Amino acid sequence: MLNDEFDDSRSLVNWKNINIVEQWGFQQLESYTIHSAIPGKLEMIPRTASWFGGWRGPLLYKEVVGDFVFTTKVNILGRDNTIPIDDYNLAGVMLRHVRTYPNGALDPMTGWQPSDNNYLFLSIGAAKNNSSLCSPDSGSCTAPHFEVKSTINGNSVLAIQDIDTTSTMIRIARIDSVFLVLYRLESDLTWVVHRRYNRPDFPDSIQVGFVTSKRSEL
Repeated sequence: MLNDEFDDSRSLVNWKNINIVEQWGFQQLESYTIHSAIPGKLEMIPRTASWFGGWRGPLLYKEVVGDFVFTTKVNILGRDNTIPIDDYNLAGVMLRHVRTYPNGALDPMTGWQPSDNNYLFLSIGAAKNNSSLCSPDSGSCTAPHFEVKSTINGNSVLAIQDIDTTSTMIRIARIDSVFLVLYRLESDLTWVVHRRYNRPDFPDSIQVGFVTSKRSEL
């Protein structure tokens, strides 16, 4: 079953953890729970990690085949329940290639290449304040933000835009090789198309799930 209302802690076993599946030997999530820490919610608390270029962060996912519509609500808060302000503290949804290895063997320590990363995501939180990557309509471009990112063979292209909330509905729809990235504010009933992407490199079966990142505080 692909749907999950996050109202039963037992459904956590249905979500695959990239660090376990790909046998990286370390855990980038300090914790992740369903319905336990917050009733009716999936909570992900990351350690320092990031998705950018060849860097890989945490991901909880299911494998989805063919066209789909993925809709969820995302809330982003720091550990002190305030809006994150440090650059690149974000959470959202991700679509990603299933990673392959030489000879079919899972051996990330010797088989990894920066070009392995192929994904698309939309997240909210704190991206890069006053960045040249900010959209022209972003105003001051101070947190909170939307960050949308498309990465092909380890090359990431991202855009940042102001958003006046830390909680929003996010939707990604796939139609063949076309991906529509949408959002809807809780104060509005209208879905807004944030970006459109043509990704013919995506195979029929891809990873669809939840991502979060945290910048080092050192």
